[in-house]
Amino acid sequence: MAWKFTKYMMDHDEEYLKEVNITPPTKKLMESETFKNMPYSDVFVNDLARANVVYTAENGAKMEELVKEAVESVMLSGISPVQAHATLKAKAQELLNEM
Repeated sequence: MAWKFTKYMMDHDEEYLKEVNITPPTKKLMESETFKNMPYSDVFVNDLARANVVYTAENGAKMEELVKEAVESVMLSGISPVQAHATLKAKAQELLNEM
């Protein structure tokens, strides 16, 4: 049912934008005249281009901590990026398996 709902929302993205005033960031919608004619749509597109992915889940803070550890291990401890990535991947998978 969740996939059916998601498909329905993506098939009605312009309607959702008009009625709810929330922008589902789909390529189809962003290229539509409806979106382009909305005030400040260009601001939204420019901000979206610089946006970062935010991992949101019950263990999101822990996932962010794992990424921080990986970056710091390379920058401060001399660990190779390849090894840091492998360690991050393993720890992240363990965390996801706990869900």
